[in-house]
Amino acid sequence: MSGGDESMSEEEIRRIVEQAVRETLHEMLPALGIDISSPETRIQVQVDMAWLRRQRRASEQVEKLVKRTAIALVVSGLLAALWTGIRAAIRGKGL
Repeated sequence: MSGGDESMSEEEIRRIVEQAVRETLHEMLPALGIDISSPETRIQVQVDMAWLRRQRRASEQVEKLVKRTAIALVVSGLLAALWTGIRAAIRGKGL
């Protein structure tokens, strides 16, 4: 553009950007194995993503539970060892 009054309107810029995004998505998503050719396949992709999200959240919950259980076991073991030592000391047997 070399003239003074040849600037693009906001609507033209928006249209060009939307077209560029649309073209990019239609190239990138199939390259990633995501079929967007019909509404049915788009719904299937959404359902798959929702399932993946549920699986990730469930995995995070299991991870938290395992960590808490491991900490509880270690603390219980230390308290049991401490209690056993105290009982032995009280009875005069020593450690």
